[in-house]
Amino acid sequence: MAESLLAPLGDAVVTLLNASTFSTPFTATRLYDAMRPLETLEQLRVDVVLGNRPCSPFDRSRQKNEPKIQIVARQKVAAPAGSPAETAILDTLLGLMESIDELFSSPGNRTLPPGEEGWAKWQQSEVTVPYLPAALREDHIFYSLLTLQYLVITNAT
Repeated sequence: MAESLLAPLGDAVVTLLNASTFSTPFTATRLYDAMRPLETLEQLRVDVVLGNRPCSPFDRSRQKNEPKIQIVARQKVAAPAGSPAETAILDTLLGLMESIDELFSSPGNRTLPPGEEGWAKWQQSEVTVPYLPAALREDHIFYSLLTLQYLVITNAT
C-alpha cells in the first residue's frame, strides 16, 4: 500500500500551528471530521482536516500532486446576535484566521516541514468567513475555514 501524502502534510500543519503563538491561544488537532459535535464549544477549537489531493502528470517520470489541507476554527459566540459584542468576537476570530494564513504563506514557512528543503510547497490559501452562516444564525457557533494548497512532486508509479 502506498504511503499517504495527506496524513504527513496534515501532521506538519498541526506541528507548525502548535509551535506558534497567536493572540488567541489554542491547541490544534488533526481530525477526519471537523463538523463532529463536541461536548462544548465555549473555548476556541482549531482542527486540521485532510482535503482533496488532485494529481496530474508533471513530466515523463513524475506526477504533480496538489493536496489541500483545511484548518477549521469554531467557537460558540456568547453575545447577542448583531450586537457590538458579537461583532468584536467575530472580528477577533477573523483576525486569528488571517494570522494563521500569514503563518503558512510567510517565506520561512512556505515549505513543509519548515526550515528544511521541504517536500511540500505552499501554493495558495483561502479564508472563508463565516464558513457556515446558518450555524452562526441558528446556534451562535462561528465556523471559519482556511484552505491551504500545496505542491508535491512525486515519482510516477
